[in-house]
Amino acid sequence: MGDMARSLARRRLVAIGAFYVMYVMIRWWMMCSYHRLRRSIESRALGKKYLMSYHNRRENMMRMVYESDVTSIVNIRMNIDAFSTLCDILENRGGAKE
Repeated sequence: MGDMARSLARRRLVAIGAFYVMYVMIRWWMMCSYHRLRRSIESRALGKKYLMSYHNRRENMMRMVYESDVTSIVNIRMNIDAFSTLCDILENRGGAKE
């Protein structure tokens, strides 16, 4: 009778372990599917504009910064007075040059 009780307890433990492993695998698969679907939707929503390569982004940044002072001021999205103060601080304390 004792062996039968131990055997039943062992079977129950194995069944619980197998159920837990299946639960973890299904949860992992669902999370991967969710992230893949979300990434697909976001990439379609953003379009190709934001999916540029490193070199294209770098070239775009250089064009925005070095094209002209007017373009730089338009693209900083910062209050002009605050930007002027920041430039003065960088020149005086940071050693930045014009």
